[in-house]
Amino acid sequence: MQVAFPIVLDMYEFCSDEMKKQLDGPREAVRHEEDRKANADRAVKKAKKVCCACIASLVHVTCCHVLSSKCCEQKTPS
Repeated sequence: MQVAFPIVLDMYEFCSDEMKKQLDGPREAVRHEEDRKANADRAVKKAKKVCCACIASLVHVTCCHVLSSKCCEQKTPS
């Protein structure tokens, strides 16, 4: 049986209240940056699944793909 340990050892809970106050700002900044990166990664993955015709219909834009009702992945270059 293997036991998995996290790569980062978070000792925050063992810090004094004074030290926690000093660490709160930087911890929040790191958490915010990690959330931003995760959201960007999710957006890229989602965008890869959505064709331009779907995006155009979401933003009410008419393009040749919407008019022809073909997905850009299915459309052959002319």
